[in-house]
Amino acid sequence: MDFREFSNQLQSLYTEMSQTFSEFQKQTQLPCLKNCSNCCLNPEIEATPLEMIPMALKIIDEGRLEEIYEKLENPDATSCIIVHNNKCGFYDQRPPICRMFGVAALYKKDQSLNLSICKLIKEENGNLVERAMNEIPSDAPVMNQWISRLKGLEPNIDQERQPINMALKSALERVALREMILRISST
Repeated sequence: MDFREFSNQLQSLYTEMSQTFSEFQKQTQLPCLKNCSNCCLNPEIEATPLEMIPMALKIIDEGRLEEIYEKLENPDATSCIIVHNNKCGFYDQRPPICRMFGVAALYKKDQSLNLSICKLIKEENGNLVERAMNEIPSDAPVMNQWISRLKGLEPNIDQERQPINMALKSALERVALREMILRISST
């Protein structure tokens, strides 16, 4: 796999995903709370190493592999290690869960739509949440459909779900090894 080509494809989809979910939050009047990073502190947030490839490439390209990898080696790090002062250190390269979380639609077992809304957004906006839950627009961005689009780029992309730090560590190892191999083979 050419990680750089794959990363470019992911980044294009990630940009579209961010715009779509952001627009939906504006439409429902349920944006993320200002300076909130509670989801980033949740140790159960998962991603796959493939979803983390753009971030791994950025870290390596910036010469920060050792610095970031050392932080990932800390067994006490339960929240996302790239968040500092309530801000993502690699916001443009963040994985899909970070782009879709907040307010998004999901298919229920009966294929009807339901909204997944962050607990803090619910607490802050009770009436708006109730209205949004009762009036889910047909064009609401559906998480399942976006995951399918990711699978269109790489069928195994949703395999290997791991806590986000482990996924980043694995992506860094894969990309760093591949970059080293490419360097050696070009000499």
